[in-house]
Amino acid sequence: MALENYNAQNNINALENFIESLKTRDDLDLIFSIGTVTTKRLIKEIKDIPIVFTDLGAPEYSGGGFRLEGKRCQLHRGGNP
Repeated sequence: MALENYNAQNNINALENFIESLKTRDDLDLIFSIGTVTTKRLIKEIKDIPIVFTDLGAPEYSGGGFRLEGKRCQLHRGGNP
């Protein structure tokens, strides 16, 4: 198992470039995301790799297609239910 760490350091262009680089990779089993902006961008662009996320402020209201189900936040890729 290998882990990679990437921090865009609040640079949206760096984030976009990194996400573009993820699209062409075939060696990823999972993406772990921290923060609302990063998670929303990943979900919009990456469709074939599971994304686990944390540290979203009010995820059910963030516009990312999230819905709280009990104590778990689920992503509904079709948008807000």
